[in-house]
Amino acid sequence: GKKIMSESLRMILRYGFSKLNLHRVEAEVEPQNLASGQLLRKLAFTLEGRRRQCEWREDHFIDLDYYSLLNQEFT
Repeated sequence: GKKIMSESLRMILRYGFSKLNLHRVEAEVEPQNLASGQLLRKLAFTLEGRRRQCEWREDHFIDLDYYSLLNQEFT
């Protein structure tokens, strides 16, 4: 609740897009992780879709939401 992740991610993205000249950044988030999905959307990431049962976690498969942000979309 102290906006540490928001500020940290914003700084990382700024560095990646301006200094490393990245074109695209991707993120995978478990659908149950509402805070992470909300943070990505706040930073203008686009939800591209859900990869169903794509990863084995402990004793079962889990879904992952797939987000992306393009250089020209970062503000």
